[in-house]
Amino acid sequence: MGGCQNLKAIFKNCVFEQPLRMSNNNIQFLTFEKCDFQHGFRYHLNVLTDDVKFDKCKFSLNPAIQEDTRMSIFDKFVIEAHLFEFKQKGEAIDFFLQDCTFDVPKRNKNLPKYAVNISETHFTNLQMVNNKYETNVNLAQATVENQFLFVGGNLNGAMIIDALNINPLNTRVQWSILSDNKISVYDAKKALMSGKERENLKDEVIFSNLISCYATFYGLFRAQGNRTYANSAYIEWKNIETSYLYNLYQKDSRTSVFFGYLMNIFLRDFCDYGTNPLKSIYLSSIVLLGFAFFYFISPFQLNADKDENGKFQQKSVFSHLKLYAIYLTQHDKLKNIYLKTKNLQQLKEDKRIFLDVAKTNKEQLPLFFSFIATPLHWWHKKQDSFMLWFYDKIDFFPEKWEDLSTKKRFFASILVGILLIFAFLYFAIVRAIDAFTLSLNVFSTLGFGEIPVKGVIRYLTVLEGFIGWFLLSIFSVSLISQVIQ
Repeated sequence: MGGCQNLKAIFKNCVFEQPLRMSNNNIQFLTFEKCDFQHGFRYHLNVLTDDVKFDKCKFSLNPAIQEDTRMSIFDKFVIEAHLFEFKQKGEAIDFFLQDCTFDVPKRNKNLPKYAVNISETHFTNLQMVNNKYETNVNLAQATVENQFLFVGGNLNGAMIIDALNINPLNTRVQWSILSDNKISVYDAKKALMSGKERENLKDEVIFSNLISCYATFYGLFRAQGNRTYANSAYIEWKNIETSYLYNLYQKDSRTSVFFGYLMNIFLRDFCDYGTNPLKSIYLSSIVLLGFAFFYFISPFQLNADKDENGKFQQKSVFSHLKLYAIYLTQHDKLKNIYLKTKNLQQLKEDKRIFLDVAKTNKEQLPLFFSFIATPLHWWHKKQDSFMLWFYDKIDFFPEKWEDLSTKKRFFASILVGILLIFAFLYFAIVRAIDAFTLSLNVFSTLGFGEIPVKGVIRYLTVLEGFIGWFLLSIFSVSLISQVIQ
């Protein structure tokens, strides 16, 4: 169709079996509704006054139709099948594409002529809503003065947006349609380059063009206050940059390039390049628990009490083993042996003296001493009473092991074994808590507190302290960045 003047056309429920080409027309408005373009559509070299609309249309290419090889070179160029090509370089126009389907075989969809091509066109408003693209969309070098909508539907190809000029405040782009490295540019040979091919991204110009496309969307999402979309675009942007730095290092082995690559790798895995503080907490927790596990399985003692001289006394399941060994080798009750080994009489006397001092010196001590002294004394007394009661109840074998009958030896072995298992579980829980506490103190650089560390563990705590300081610093920066945004 060509050479028409003042064309006002509305096509409804039409089927175009051959390619529909419109050129050299003077058009006021053009509308296609529920039309089936079975071998593509081309629009170029027209003068348009108002707008063009495509609503609920289908576009495809019929492989059974062959091009006429007898035509001249110019005619072949004009009639060559294109899926959808729309170019308007004159005055800005309104263009609406809604609920349309573009279908191309997978083997052909990356060829430029089989793309939805509306590049190098000047639009006042461009609306592409609820369309299904089984091919690429080419918006390279297009300009949209006012509103640009790209929402709904799905895109099973790439979007070429090199040098796309849009109005950030009046643009609405659904990032979920473009995510997964669908933003692309053409290289010098008209081959697509996107984040999916970033392992082969080595050309500086192509890299700059691709990154500028991401910067366009990142900037408009931030301008609109859409932090979620902006972060997603930024992550893809930085992933491409990371791959480019790696490829660059293969050619340029400078230390600065290598460390730039390593820093990107670290920021990617730790906090998604500063966009995900929660991920940094998750990975920091893994580091913290990893060190805690090593402290737990290390042969060094973590749980300890201080004696009357201020020295640490190690306590473990071996103290219980020693208690039961004394019990089975002496003619004495179990609770009496417990009293001797724990020196409970002296502890009771110390607690009683402190209680008397707290009660008789109310004016010389803070008021809370007199309030908490009695309940604390009562609690410790109950603890001691319980242990003595417990050992008295299980005291079934006052004889020595060598004097026990075979039957009593069997039951004594079971009883002592059960007690040792409970003691082992108790001290395992205590040791786990101590190991976690030590790791948390060191990781957060709070200090060791009352948990002593010796030998190799001391050097590991220094290493963990540095890692904790570094990771928490990155977390703080990431968190502040997200709060500011």
